[in-house]
Amino acid sequence: MNTKRSAMRNSQLTVTVLAALTFMFAATVSLAQDGEIVAQRGYAGLSEPWLVWDEASCSFKPTDDHPDSYSAQLRKADDDGPIFVYASADTTLPVQKTINGSYLKYAELSGANMTMLSNEYPSKTKPILLAKQVAAMKPDVVISAIWIPALYPPVGKTYLDACVPFLNMHNMPIDFLVPGFQNSFPVTGVVLADGVIRVVREKGWPIDEIWLMVCGTPIVAQGPGTLEDVLTHFIERIDSELGVPKEQQSGILDCKEDAMGARTVATDWLTAHPQAKRVIAVYWNDLIALAMAQALKQKGYTSDNAIAAGGDASDAALEVMTEPGAILQVNADKLFPTWGIIGLSMAQDVAAGRPVPSYVDTGVGAVVGAEEARKMLDDRAQSQ
Repeated sequence: MNTKRSAMRNSQLTVTVLAALTFMFAATVSLAQDGEIVAQRGYAGLSEPWLVWDEASCSFKPTDDHPDSYSAQLRKADDDGPIFVYASADTTLPVQKTINGSYLKYAELSGANMTMLSNEYPSKTKPILLAKQVAAMKPDVVISAIWIPALYPPVGKTYLDACVPFLNMHNMPIDFLVPGFQNSFPVTGVVLADGVIRVVREKGWPIDEIWLMVCGTPIVAQGPGTLEDVLTHFIERIDSELGVPKEQQSGILDCKEDAMGARTVATDWLTAHPQAKRVIAVYWNDLIALAMAQALKQKGYTSDNAIAAGGDASDAALEVMTEPGAILQVNADKLFPTWGIIGLSMAQDVAAGRPVPSYVDTGVGAVVGAEEARKMLDDRAQSQ
């Protein structure tokens, strides 16, 4: 047993053609062969360079020695297998319950030795303290999920100074050369916009009556390469397909970090624009999108003259979408129930010395309307 494992146990824009994306899932009851693949899925795309962990320099190094393709292949772990820490962004939000549940499910299925801890978003101190705690545990790989990019310099330095490799879950814009994964932000914006455009055309809204309300959170995402790309590409698609006048667009509002702040900002904007007869509202996740939908409802809007779009397809948001008269009518399915396969398989590859891409696009698709939301919920229930 190596020293890392001993210490741990003692302390315990890739543009894609989504129609061509295939997802493969496999689980076996009889797992007689060590290292057997127990679950797998494909990716929508990847970016070079490929990376391999270099223990001598305590860093990832680019390599030309890699396979032609890459997919998530989660393998059965043996009793003396690598030890992982999954540092979740949060454990309370509905979307995180889906993601965290996936990690727990696939850790159990594969027998991976994984400890899940929380960065407690929106805390700006917990991730730094947690990184120090985890580094002292000396795991083989950390799967790091932090939503505030500015926290990564001290967090990443803490891991690498301790010679602990980490994965950049959500592929936040950071200076460290480490593998990352996330659905494409630009593609997500286009997918959400196309879903909204479909609903607008089904309802026959006159373009000159449409107003666009866009929420952002600068502390989480600001500028190209961040989640703000979801919003900018959403706006560009709406502009090109619907031609909503610029004077009827909010621009990207600072909707703060929580639902209460977002409701207040959205309500204030709606109050200041009483002439907005029909409103499209968008944010990149469900928490804020639902808050925007609530603000619209409180101001007297209905599903006939308001459409809210969110970006997580969490079970809670999908349930809301199935309710009669729901203003939240569009969502983006980022396949979060399979993210445990992604993170754990990549961690296994890193620990085994196998090369991995510097970024893999996990894929995204649209969920439009109550019927599609209900079908997704039913499919998820059957797969559990």
